[in-house]
Amino acid sequence: MHGLHLSVAPIERLQRSDCEELTFEAEAEERDGRIDEAVDVKRMHVLGRAVGIRERKVALQQLANVLGSRVVDRDLALRHERNLRDQNPAVRFAVWCGLGRTPQSRPKKPSGGILMQTRGAVIRSAPGHYEVVDLELDDPWQGELQVKLTASGLCHSDDHIATGDIPVGVYPFCGGHEGAGVVEQVGPNTPGWEVGDHVIFSFLPGCGKCRWCAAGMQNLCDLGAGLLSGARTSDPTSFRMHLDDGSNVGQMCGISTFAEHTTVSVDSAVKIDKDLPLDKVCLLGCSVGTGWGSAVNSAQVRPGDTVIVMGVGGIGINAVQGAAHAGATNIVAVDPVAFKREKALELGATHTFEDIAEADAFAKSVTNGQGADSAIVTIGVVKGEHIGQAFSAIRKAGTVVVTGLGDITEVGIPVSIGELTLFQKRIQGSLFGASSPSADILRQAQMYLDGKLKIDELITREYSLDEVAQGYEDMHAGKNIRGLIRY
Repeated sequence: MHGLHLSVAPIERLQRSDCEELTFEAEAEERDGRIDEAVDVKRMHVLGRAVGIRERKVALQQLANVLGSRVVDRDLALRHERNLRDQNPAVRFAVWCGLGRTPQSRPKKPSGGILMQTRGAVIRSAPGHYEVVDLELDDPWQGELQVKLTASGLCHSDDHIATGDIPVGVYPFCGGHEGAGVVEQVGPNTPGWEVGDHVIFSFLPGCGKCRWCAAGMQNLCDLGAGLLSGARTSDPTSFRMHLDDGSNVGQMCGISTFAEHTTVSVDSAVKIDKDLPLDKVCLLGCSVGTGWGSAVNSAQVRPGDTVIVMGVGGIGINAVQGAAHAGATNIVAVDPVAFKREKALELGATHTFEDIAEADAFAKSVTNGQGADSAIVTIGVVKGEHIGQAFSAIRKAGTVVVTGLGDITEVGIPVSIGELTLFQKRIQGSLFGASSPSADILRQAQMYLDGKLKIDELITREYSLDEVAQGYEDMHAGKNIRGLIRY
C-alpha cells in the first residue's frame, strides 16, 4: 500500500514571524468563534514555503501547534488546488494526510446509535506498536458496507505506519489494508450489494469517474488523496470506528483489515465468487497485484528478458511470479535470507544471490556486459542507495521500478545524471503494480483458479488478531514471506 507523490524542492524553513502572525490570527478566530477562509488560504501559502521534504514533518507540526491542532480544511484546499498543486507540495501532503487535525465529534447517523462491538489492532502514536482494543463500529451509510473479516495479510506498509515512516492523519489508527470477508450489512440505497456477498478489499478506492479511472489507471484515482487521513474520503471529519469512550479511530486506507469487523465504502470493495477461498485470495488486495504488476505492467518484462528483483518478501515474491509469467529468461532474486531465496526458486526465479553486487555481476555476465533489462526494488525499507544500486545494474534504456517504501520524507537518489540522460535509463514508481483493482483483482482471482498464479504457497504462518505484534516481529526477523491473520 503506497502512492503519495512528493516533490523534491529546495528546503526552506517556516519563519518565526510567520508563526507569530498565524498564532495571532488563530487566536482571534477562536475568540470570535469564526473560521476565516482568507486566513486559511494564507496559512496554506505560508506552509507552502516549507517545501523541503526533510523539513515537512517539522513544518506540519509547527503549523498544527500554531493553529491549535487545526490544519486547513481539505475542501478549501481543493478549491485552491490550481495555485497549490505545483509549488506547494508540503500543503498538498498536509491536506492529503490530514496531519494536525483534531478529530471532530462523532457525526449523527441516519440509523442512530452504535450497533456493532468489535476488536481491532491500533497504533496510538508513532513510533509505536499495535495493540488490540475494543472498538465501536458505525452501521454503514449509503454507499457503504459492513463486513466481517475472514483474513488479513500482514503487509510491511502497516509496519511503516507503526514506525512513523508513513505519517497518518489521526491517532488512534487501526491498521490493515489487505483483507477479505463477508458482507453483514448493506447501507441504505446501495444497489448491487447484498448480505452474504464475498469481497476482497482494495486499499486503493476507485470512483470510476475521475481522469485516472477513466483512463484505466484506477490505482491513481483521486479518492486516494484521503488514504491516510483515517476518515471518509468524502468528509474528513466523518469516522466509522470509535473507542468505547466515543473518541474517533482512523481507518487505514478507509478499510482497516486489522479488525474483526469493519465499515467500508463500496469504492474499496471488489465482489468475488463465493467459491474462492477468502483466506487465500485476500492477498490479491495488495501484495500479489503489487508485485505481479511491478514486473508485468511497470517493468514491462518481455520474453527473453533478464530481470533483477531486490527483496523477496510479500511483494518481491510476486514480482518473481510476474516476471516468470511474462517469459523472462533470467529472473534474479536478491535477498540476504536463505529461506526467501529458496522460496523464490520455487516460484519462478532462475538464480538467487545474497546481495545486489553479485546479482549485478551475474546479469552483466549473461548480457554481454550490458546489464539487466529491468530491476525491481521491493526491499522492505527502501533507501536512496538501493535505487542507485538498481540503476547501476540495468542496461541502456533499462528500467528501475521502485515499489517498496521507506521514510517518505527522505530525499536523494545517488545516480549519475550523465548515465540517466545519455543511456536513456528510466526510474519508474509503481503503485499497486500499476494495476486497476476492480479489473485486475478479478483477473488474478481467475488466474489463481486456473493454476497460473500461486497464492497458497505465499502464506508462511497464520496468526490470531492478538498476535499482530508477533507477526511483525517475525517479518523483521525474516521468517515470513507473508504472515496472515485468520479471524
